[in-house]
Parts: sequence; structure tokens; C-alpha cells
Amino acid sequence: MTDSEFAWFCEFLRKRSGLALSGEKRYLAEGRLGAVFRRHALPDLSTLVRRLMAGDPRLETVTVEAMTTNETLFFRDTYPFANLRDFVLPTLHSARSAERV
Repeated sequence: MTDSEFAWFCEFLRKRSGLALSGEKRYLAEGRLGAVFRRHALPDLSTLVRRLMAGDPRLETVTVEAMTTNETLFFRDTYPFANLRDFVLPTLHSARSAERV
């Protein structure tokens, strides 16, 4: 995949899924998309990207699905929620209580 194809691909992903893929994550794209181009009998990633550029809707869907993390466990990262529970909400509650006095 050329640099210009990768740049197009990153913009495609951002528009289709909100995924912001930076240049140093090229290895991630190559690893996750290998199965897609093999399953669809494409010789390489450049061919996959060119097919996406041409607007192949079937490949668009499977490519986005291959690149996104399909984690359904909303509370998988406990730190942000613990911080919200232990610090943010109590601080907001105290500030609001002080306004009422």
C-alpha cells in the first residue's frame, strides 16, 4: 500500500467509523486486513484499497468491521467510571449544594 493509498484509507476509516488511524498504525491495518484481502481473493492491500476507492460497498463493510474493535462490554475500562464516581460526581454535588446555601 502506497503512502497516498494509506492516507486515503485513513480518511475512509475516519468517515465511515470515526476511527482515527495514524501513520504509525500502518502495521495494524496490514494485520487486520490480511484476512479480508485473502478472503476476497485480492492479491494485496493496494488492490483492496483501490477497490474501496472505486466504491465497492461489500468490501467497505467488511473492511470497517475488520478494523474496528467490536467490544460490547461498555464498562470494560473501570478507571474512568471509578474516577467519575469517586471524584467528579462528588465535586459537582458539593458545588451544587454550596450554590443553594
